[in-house]
Amino acid sequence: MIDMNKSDEKGFSLIEIMIAITVFAIGILAVGKMQIHAIAGNSDAAWRSSANSITVSFLEEFRLMSFDDALLEDNDTDGIAGLDDGRAIAGAPASPASADHRFNGTIGLTYQLDNGNLVDATGRQYQVFWNVADNIMPSGEVASKVIRLFVYWQSQMGSKSAIMTTVKYNNISL
Repeated sequence: MIDMNKSDEKGFSLIEIMIAITVFAIGILAVGKMQIHAIAGNSDAAWRSSANSITVSFLEEFRLMSFDDALLEDNDTDGIAGLDDGRAIAGAPASPASADHRFNGTIGLTYQLDNGNLVDATGRQYQVFWNVADNIMPSGEVASKVIRLFVYWQSQMGSKSAIMTTVKYNNISL
């Protein structure tokens, strides 16, 4: 016969197993949350990469435009002071209506337009607008134009933006 009342038996008690399962579950939940944040970060990086590509495409298009192109005019003639018109400030949304120009599909790029927003090949929507400031010489000729481009979007990590500034020079003789 087997005596079931031996005090020298080895093994795990039910309480020890429950504690081990609880610790394991907490660890798995932490790994799961980390994975969710990694996915969101990767998505945000894809948005940022696309926005950077859009920004570079616009800057290249500006470079190819004629110096006197209507899309490179300072529409409200506010010069350097107006380069930040429409910019989102202190958590407020961007206001492209106050900018000199807004993407409306007429620029020579192959992006789609939906409700005033640029749509990339993956369906992401971006607000794109820019301001222009003329650098006028004492003779009255415009020597160069400062162009500040704004690209705004909403990702899983909140409101994001890419802002770049370039200068386009006029080929004038001094």
